[in-house]
Amino acid sequence: MKKIELASPVLFVIDNSILLELNQLLNEKYKFEILQFSDAQYAWQALAESIPDVILTEIDLPKLNGVEFCRKIKRNILFKNIPVIFYSIHDNIDRKVEAFEAGADDYWVKPLSATELWLRLQVHVKRTQNHKQFVGNLLKNNKLNSLDDALHTGETSMRLILDYTFSWEVYTDTSDRIIYSSPYFETITGYRNADFIANKIGLIDLVEPADYGKLIFQIKTCKQSLKPLYSHEFRIITVSCEKKYLEIAIIPVINDENKCIGYRYSLKDITERKIAELLLNATQEELFEIKEDLEHLVEARTYDLKLLNKELVDNRKLLNVFLDYSSAWEVYRDIHGKIIFINNAVEKILNCSQNDYLEGKIHILDFVHPHDKNMVAELYLKAMAGYEIEDFEFRIVGNKNVLKYLAISVKQVYDENKVRLGFRSSITDKTDERQARDLAKKLQKAVESALSSIFILNQKGEFEYVNPYFISQISLDYHDIIGQTIEKFRAKIVTSDDYQTINKTLGSGSKWTGELRRTKPDGEKIIEQVVISPVFNAFDEVVNFVGVTTDISLQKEMDQKILKIVLQTEENERKVFAQELHDGLGPILVVAKHYTEWLLENEQDAENIKIIEKTVKMLSEATSTMRKISFNISPYLLQEFGFYFALKSFTEKVSESSKMDFVLTFKNENKFKPSIEVIVYRALTECINNTLKHAGATVIEIAIIQTDNRLIINYKDNGKGFDIESVWFNNKGIGLFNLKNRINAVNGVLCIDSNAEIGTVINIEINEIRE
Repeated sequence: MKKIELASPVLFVIDNSILLELNQLLNEKYKFEILQFSDAQYAWQALAESIPDVILTEIDLPKLNGVEFCRKIKRNILFKNIPVIFYSIHDNIDRKVEAFEAGADDYWVKPLSATELWLRLQVHVKRTQNHKQFVGNLLKNNKLNSLDDALHTGETSMRLILDYTFSWEVYTDTSDRIIYSSPYFETITGYRNADFIANKIGLIDLVEPADYGKLIFQIKTCKQSLKPLYSHEFRIITVSCEKKYLEIAIIPVINDENKCIGYRYSLKDITERKIAELLLNATQEELFEIKEDLEHLVEARTYDLKLLNKELVDNRKLLNVFLDYSSAWEVYRDIHGKIIFINNAVEKILNCSQNDYLEGKIHILDFVHPHDKNMVAELYLKAMAGYEIEDFEFRIVGNKNVLKYLAISVKQVYDENKVRLGFRSSITDKTDERQARDLAKKLQKAVESALSSIFILNQKGEFEYVNPYFISQISLDYHDIIGQTIEKFRAKIVTSDDYQTINKTLGSGSKWTGELRRTKPDGEKIIEQVVISPVFNAFDEVVNFVGVTTDISLQKEMDQKILKIVLQTEENERKVFAQELHDGLGPILVVAKHYTEWLLENEQDAENIKIIEKTVKMLSEATSTMRKISFNISPYLLQEFGFYFALKSFTEKVSESSKMDFVLTFKNENKFKPSIEVIVYRALTECINNTLKHAGATVIEIAIIQTDNRLIINYKDNGKGFDIESVWFNNKGIGLFNLKNRINAVNGVLCIDSNAEIGTVINIEINEIRE
């Protein structure tokens, strides 16, 4: 083979096994200046002195492995064009993919012949030698070395700060390929961050199914419109099956050509009300210096540097966007306490200029409440000494002497060698939260001092809280109640029927209001006004029930006494009025009738006779009507013969004057209290009149049963029925209200059921009916 005339190319070899094989293959005919290194770190240091034409390495190396070494070379603007070739015994596709993803130029599998090895090397040597002279000249300029260090330091610092953020930060390109994901992902979800970056698990996989559709819609809308999504709440299920609430912000990243080059996702864990932190730049001064150096280098040197500068500018813009939308006041200081960077949230919290604070014209201590100044000053000294602080609360006095509550967290920032670079502080406004806590304490004190029973149930109907008055009413210990279901104590709180009604109402998500009768542990019977309301969360889900019960027994007793007096007064007035009609107006009408009849006995002309006959007829009708009115106002049959006889007489008269059929059933027709007889008689005549006026019925069934000292009445018609709720809640049924009041006046219970299929059914139950 003809010798190829080339200046002796330089070959870096980083593996003793490769060097041994090259010595056997490349004899004097194929000249190479071979520089051999025991590990990749030494080879990296030697690049500044001698730039090779080709680097030959293995994957598995001590200290710095071949893949990381290759990636480090390709990230460096001075050495990225040097061919890096992996020469390995591993013919594994995963190994090859790993090498090429790191930026490898070729991957050779052993063994190779000397001729093939030389030809392969020759291809890469020719590509390198033209670039080698240019890079050598660049190395003479000391600024490039310092620039590379600055770039490396800037990138390291930026990633360190990203890793120290309080939120999960993700950056993707337009094809949703993950560029970066902060380690806080593991804190929020419990899954490995590496699995997320490798797409083994995605954000959508963690979303609560009920929130999946809304989240997908918001993300799709943001990407289609290229408008930021500043806040959207949703739930995830962590690796431990715990539900967490997250708040997501999505910001499209737009380059100078007004094109979208990626998306930034910021997710905050708001379950524990920890405010997520946005990323900070290591130092603003360093970024500006790097930017100026890069711009100068782009103008003077290469297109590659121009592209790198553009990438750095885009990253800086992206970080600025992160910071601009932070709700927390972020400050980054060096180890000496000098302010390197603050975001614009200082203007919202302190109402002062961001530049004034950055230039040191004002300080946070200028605003701190006098009682808290010593504590805040001590905290600052601890941060300077390297301590970290978590959610320390203090007060400030702002404009117009407005008091605010702030919380500060301090995180120390270290480089990759564990050297402290400075510390970042995050200050959030906790005023609303503190005021809410104070109000909650006041409300709790009011609840605990209330003379009403107050309780809170969870979705399962288990007690989560009861106030002291509730405990005193059922004579049980607090710990015996909490965690137990309301059904366990319903015998002490509500009757079975009431419990079913309450359970049904609350199950529909509605408020239940009503009156309950129960017996206290000491045997006292009481009546309570009860209101139980559901409590909804942000997703319109019922999370709790709050109940308030008030003892209205005394009020009810007074109401009944007043009602009895009113009814008794009304009944007395009825008797007086009926007596006046019967004894006063009745005789007058009878005398007038007799006088008129006497006129008929004398001679009269035909026309006068007709007039007199009509007058006699009208006087007879007036007398009959007067008697009916008198009877209805105060039926003498009720007073003389009792309730059952009066009711039979009344139904017979109604049946004669209408087409209504009555079916009366009585069991034990004994007399009972006159006051109760009057009220029951009035109640039943009211029911009959309502049926005649509104129901269109043809049959009325009345069954009255006496058992011991108790009266049970079942009233039923076959009419068209009516809407009970509409009548009660729209105040349309005056007759029903009168009926209810009459029964309540004698401690009775009234139940009404009505619909088109069964007509109207009224059940009345009264206890203690005898003297």
